[in-house]
Amino acid sequence: MTIETTVKIIDDDGNIVESRKVMEAAIPVIDAFGDKKKFLDQFDVAEKAIIHANKGASEQALTAYLDEVSKKKRLPRLN
Repeated sequence: MTIETTVKIIDDDGNIVESRKVMEAAIPVIDAFGDKKKFLDQFDVAEKAIIHANKGASEQALTAYLDEVSKKKRLPRLN
């Protein structure tokens, strides 16, 4: 089973400035949570996968957005 994270950067007018569906991470299947002894271990695995996917997607979307901003806001060289 996998989780997929999508990140959208939306401007004040509601326009999507950047959208990334970049990260997938494996999470335990639902049946793995049935055993009370393993619940916390499986929960920990799922939580770490979700945090990793969210962090990766956010970093990539923000990097792409800042790259676009830097292209539009370039200052002329002073030489």
